[in-house]
Amino acid sequence: TCDALLGRRDSARVLSSLADHHLFVVPTEGHSGSYRYHGLLADVLRSELQKDDPKIVRELHARASELFVERGDRGPAVKHALLSGDCERAAALIWSYLPIMLGLGKGDTVVSWLKHLSDGEYDRSPVFDVARMFAAVVAGDGRSTRLWLDVARRHQPTTPMPDGTLLDFFFNLGEALICESGISEMVESAHR
Repeated sequence: TCDALLGRRDSARVLSSLADHHLFVVPTEGHSGSYRYHGLLADVLRSELQKDDPKIVRELHARASELFVERGDRGPAVKHALLSGDCERAAALIWSYLPIMLGLGKGDTVVSWLKHLSDGEYDRSPVFDVARMFAAVVAGDGRSTRLWLDVARRHQPTTPMPDGTLLDFFFNLGEALICESGISEMVESAHR
């Protein structure tokens, strides 16, 4: 992982040396070739790097996201895509993972991915609103489903989602799932 992020080939040797000299790095028990470092050191290093070169921080998060996608590790892939500032990539990842996560009953995990978005970031893609809407559906929370459907309506209904489906389809699906106006209205929304 370190070699992939840093573009080098000697990370294992460097980490091993740091651990041997008790320099805030220790081997992770049960994971050969894996290390962890002290949390305070991590905070200091992140802060220094952010101050010195914020662009490289975003690039490193983008690389980390790609690496986690290759490994099939959804949560970190999305987290690092969001931290890289690439909302379009994050939206595409979330959209591709959403059916799996909801099918596994992990709507709360999807919500945790999205909790740290700013209002401006939510405005960049309707995927974020629709994902929150579906997570609320899975949780059986009609009030939140309505809220996120209404929030999603800030976007144009003709906006294509990452899979090409128009957003209007999900507006109608949301209305059908909420079923606020009775069965006949639900059936009409479903037909639309």
